[in-house]
Amino acid sequence: MIRNPFNTKLTRRELLTLFLAGIFPLNLRAFTPTDSPEYILVLRALLDTLIPADDITPSASALGIHQEIIDGTSSDFAYDQLIQLGCRWLNHQSNGDFTNLQMPQRIQILQWMEQADRHSLPALFFNRLRYEAMALYYSQPASWKGLGLERPPQPLGYMDYQS
Repeated sequence: MIRNPFNTKLTRRELLTLFLAGIFPLNLRAFTPTDSPEYILVLRALLDTLIPADDITPSASALGIHQEIIDGTSSDFAYDQLIQLGCRWLNHQSNGDFTNLQMPQRIQILQWMEQADRHSLPALFFNRLRYEAMALYYSQPASWKGLGLERPPQPLGYMDYQS
């Protein structure tokens, strides 16, 4: 697992793992920008599988978490490449299009990714996105309704605490 879940930079070890696994591209210009519709749709589907909407709270994509993640890749080339490779891997595992899978099939793929070797592309991709998505999602006030919170517990303390 990644030591600092809120760090958007890949460590040298993670980058070396991608390179040695033959995943990191030698021809870096062959990649499509991460903000292309191809990647945005897969990223939205992945995030909405991790954080779906319910009766109280919106989904990850409804809060624009996918766009915040994409915006964060503009200053981190390795993270940008990880997202692109991860989206391609998801499409490959889905016979071409992850977005066309039903929710149970998506969940099955994500469960496999979660249990994969921590140095593999699926695990690196899953762990980085899960950590970042959760941090970004729960930093939004619209997500707090599902937790029964009206404000963050700090600096004033948890709402139900009585001195």
